[in-house]
Amino acid sequence: MSNLKARQLFCATFASKSMQPAADRVGQQAANMGVFDDFKRYDETMLDSDFLSRFGSKIHNNVRGFGYWCWKPQTALQTLAQMSEGGCWFTSMRAATLT
Repeated sequence: MSNLKARQLFCATFASKSMQPAADRVGQQAANMGVFDDFKRYDETMLDSDFLSRFGSKIHNNVRGFGYWCWKPQTALQTLAQMSEGGCWFTSMRAATLT
């Protein structure tokens, strides 16, 4: 475990604006765990503009998974771009419970 703790640990979640209370709960649980160096909470306004120009209609026309989860790879790319080499990333669905 000492090797793992030497690395930066990131946690990220995505929730549309209408589901922000659930994302806020996950963020609070992540903070309470005391193991993550950073927590990123994405919503539809935080997605890359190129991604939105290509997939925006899918997001807004398909309620299930907020566009059938097409945002997942994009949030991964955006999170990884912010991390230092060797960091560890944990993604959480808004319905998850972190303890």
